[in-house]
Amino acid sequence: MTTLTSAMIDDAARLDPDRTLATSFARHEARYGLISLILFNHEIARVADLVSEPGIGLIRLHWWREVVDQIATGAPVKRHPVAEALAGTVRQHGLPIRLLDGMINARERDLDALPFASDTALGAWLDGAFGHLIRLSFLVCGAGTLTSAHEAAAGHAAAMIGRTVLLASLGAWRSRNACWLPMDQHQAAGARLVDGAPVWPDGNDPRLRAALQSQTTLIATHRKAANRALTSIDADHTPALIHATLAPGLARKVARAGDPFVTPDPAPLLARQLKLVTATALKRV
Repeated sequence: MTTLTSAMIDDAARLDPDRTLATSFARHEARYGLISLILFNHEIARVADLVSEPGIGLIRLHWWREVVDQIATGAPVKRHPVAEALAGTVRQHGLPIRLLDGMINARERDLDALPFASDTALGAWLDGAFGHLIRLSFLVCGAGTLTSAHEAAAGHAAAMIGRTVLLASLGAWRSRNACWLPMDQHQAAGARLVDGAPVWPDGNDPRLRAALQSQTTLIATHRKAANRALTSIDADHTPALIHATLAPGLARKVARAGDPFVTPDPAPLLARQLKLVTATALKRV
């Protein structure tokens, strides 16, 4: 069983508010499992922001890889509240270890400052970093197996959420002298490499604006595909990805902002709650 303290639930709501808000629409027996996955995801996703050297980041990720190995073998896990909660969730729901490993593998790429080689490479990273979390969440929500519809919905929702997260965190990437835009888009956006480190253009550069707008177009395309897949998915499973409905609006807000390197404020809580209620009722993101 998954054990969470009230402080851990509060942490999830503070650290990942939209995904945690979406768990409110899940069955009671699934909610704690979903929150444990949210907390695990936060632990590995923040590594790149915590370290100054890639090697230190790899050590932190290896620590979590050891936790996943302990869960897989049934050994006692490291004394860490998130590790213990994750172990309870994995064992209760029989979650596939390969998806947890895939999430950690994806986060190793966060430690590389250079642009992705192509949009295909970026898409693969998004699927590992965001799609696997959705797949695990589907299983916690009661999906006995992952159907082709689950796989498609997870992939497209991951692209929506992940690309929006990247857009909203441009400032953080710039402060780390790192760039996530694929190499061809990186150059077309007016960015360049100086002594091997990416240098972003000014926020008002029309080339950058065009690159950001192209990302919002891609997000809209993935939204349509995700909604097609959702027609074949049980409504009880949708809390795994329903927060994706909030992504397009935030992405457009970044693309239109006066300074895209400043993280935009989220929509008011009530507005986000209403959007999630509507998305849940219609089973659409």
